[in-house]
Amino acid sequence: GAPFDLDASCLALDVNGHARSERDFIFYNNQVGADGAIQHIGDNRDGVGDGDDEQILLNLSAMPAEVARIVFVASIFEADTYRLNFGQVSDAYIRVIDAD
Repeated sequence: GAPFDLDASCLALDVNGHARSERDFIFYNNQVGADGAIQHIGDNRDGVGDGDDEQILLNLSAMPAEVARIVFVASIFEADTYRLNFGQVSDAYIRVIDAD
């Protein structure tokens, strides 16, 4: 019965698997990270509209040399509050494309 708000986020990590700072956790409340090479384009709270609901753009040529890995995450906003889990989600996906 409760609506789902799936959120996309990512972490820019160094060779030891650590973020250099909290700025390297990119999500709807911190939309630019990794020195501007990663940009979250905003939160879609209701999934209405055509195309991908949320996008994270990467400019790999501008990525700082210290970033060795990027981890992409999908989470459910307020999952604990509404007792939601991914077993209740259908047709969700993450895709990676080369915009060129």
